[in-house]
Amino acid sequence: MSRFPCLFVVLLMVGCAREYSHYQRGMELVEEDPAAAQAEFLMAIAKKDHTAEAHYQAAILCGNAPENAVQLVWHLQSYLALSPQADQNVKQWLLNARNACLATLSTESVVDLKTQDIQLRLRLLEEHALRQKQWLTDLRRENEELRRHLGDMRQEQ
Repeated sequence: MSRFPCLFVVLLMVGCAREYSHYQRGMELVEEDPAAAQAEFLMAIAKKDHTAEAHYQAAILCGNAPENAVQLVWHLQSYLALSPQADQNVKQWLLNARNACLATLSTESVVDLKTQDIQLRLRLLEEHALRQKQWLTDLRRENEELRRHLGDMRQEQ
C-alpha cells in the first residue's frame, strides 16, 4: 500500500516540473533569434500563456514590413482587446497599421493576394509543425523523467 502515495508524489513532482513558459522563452530569444522568438510567442498565444504580452511582442517582431501587415493588425487588435487600458501609442500604431494594410491591399493584384494567401497558409502550417515538435519534445522529456523516477522507486524497494 505504500507504493501508491510514492507514485502519487512522483507524478505530482513531474507534473509541476513540466511547467514551461513559451512567452518567457520567446523573451529570451528576441535578440538572438527573432524568428524562433516569434514562434514561441505564437505558441504562448495558443496556450494562453501571457497572451496580451505575447501578442504585443509578436506585433513588435512583425515590424512594419508590408508582408506582415495583416499579422501586425491582428496582434495589435488582440493586444488591445486583452489590455483595454493600453496607452495611446499602441492605438495609433494599430490605426497606422490598418491604413498601411488597406493601402497595400488596394494596390495589389488578385494574383498577389492569392500568393500571399498561400504563403500565409504555409507559414501557419510551419508554425503548427513547430508546435507539434515542441509538444513531442515535452512528452519525450516527461516520459524520460517518469521512467527515471520509476527506476529510482524500484531500486528503493
